[in-house]
Amino acid sequence: MDQVPLELDNLKYTVEMKGNKSVHIKGARKSQEQKRATMQVCIRVEGEQPVPLVLVLTNKNHASNRFEMPPGLASRKVSFNGSTIKKVESDWYDKSVVTMWDPKAWFSADVAEDWYEWFLKKTSKVRKSRRKKPSISLQVDNLKQQIHPRIQHKLFDAGVFMHKLPPNCTDILALIDHNIGKFLKVKMSDYYWNEFSKSDESIEYFSTHIKEHEWRIWYTIWAGRAWRELCTQKDMIIKCAKAVGYCNCLCGCENDKIGVFWDGYEYVAPSREEKKMKPLSKDEITLHRQLHKINKINKKRRERRRKAKRKAEKRLAAQKQKESDRQS
Repeated sequence: MDQVPLELDNLKYTVEMKGNKSVHIKGARKSQEQKRATMQVCIRVEGEQPVPLVLVLTNKNHASNRFEMPPGLASRKVSFNGSTIKKVESDWYDKSVVTMWDPKAWFSADVAEDWYEWFLKKTSKVRKSRRKKPSISLQVDNLKQQIHPRIQHKLFDAGVFMHKLPPNCTDILALIDHNIGKFLKVKMSDYYWNEFSKSDESIEYFSTHIKEHEWRIWYTIWAGRAWRELCTQKDMIIKCAKAVGYCNCLCGCENDKIGVFWDGYEYVAPSREEKKMKPLSKDEITLHRQLHKINKINKKRRERRRKAKRKAEKRLAAQKQKESDRQS
């Protein structure tokens, strides 16, 4: 489980008509606050996805229950995408996406409490089908509001083990950060730019005429498409999970699929033979600590693999001895 912030308007790119001598790139402005959103992604490695995608949208006058529509938007009827038909805003939303509300469109403490209660309801069937407790392992990073002791005790009593990642290792050990979050963001961005560049009218619509409620509706539509496409990529999800060592074979035969180091980066510690050793920077110190922890984990895995090999060899030797005894 992890949060994926959305930024569809990448300021490195812009669209302008051919032949113009100057191109104006718009900077940050207050109206960009209405485009904020955060995807709360909770994905199951194998099987069907019991927890749908949650989209945290921005609204200052939210309800006490963050899943409910804000009071100012609950009964207001709006039109969408040039249609003359007016509906309640939530009727335009994609049904496969669940919406939550926060003033900063972030996974705040109140949003976290409501989400965890909803998460336990959605996973009740999976937990009941397994006799052993804890029956579910939930991988989380060190975001304070989602690892509060009260939440941890509630999850553990319900049969959910909270697997907390070590500090400063989220980008290399988190499952969502291994291509899953990137997949959703790239798909959302592609859907946005496809709609944006359809025609001159759509360019003008997304540049000037689009309203705040239309941004929210488009977000749910694009997020629903990306989520449905991700759910079909079962091989990719399992591959990403094995890359962080989350569902690998216990005998150690799939250890070569673990890839938690940065690609193309080689950490070289200073040698003691040098007369004057330069002091390590803060980044090098944190990197050295991370690598030291990861090396410890890999060392334990190698020891388990050796023990499994020895047991297998002993079993084979015992079987051969029995067969020779029978023949004799």
